[in-house]
Amino acid sequence: MSNKEEAFTLCQLRDMILKGSQATGNDKYSVNLRVSCPQGKPIGIHHTHPGGEPEPSDQDIREAHRLGIPFMCITVPERKVTKCYRV
Repeated sequence: MSNKEEAFTLCQLRDMILKGSQATGNDKYSVNLRVSCPQGKPIGIHHTHPGGEPEPSDQDIREAHRLGIPFMCITVPERKVTKCYRV
């Protein structure tokens, strides 16, 4: 289990959700993800909050709005808890 924030793009291809581009941050507080899909279109971002809560931060919401991404899922790896949101 990594103590660094990790992220990947959620991609929609017809009725399927696929994993797109991935990234690992330098610490547990941030990650830079180039949102892209090898197939389909980006509809969301999944990322971790190591040691935190599965709730989107204000920065998470601002970034989703900036990118035009309607969905976000957040996992707290230590607790194995994932929550998804429409943002």
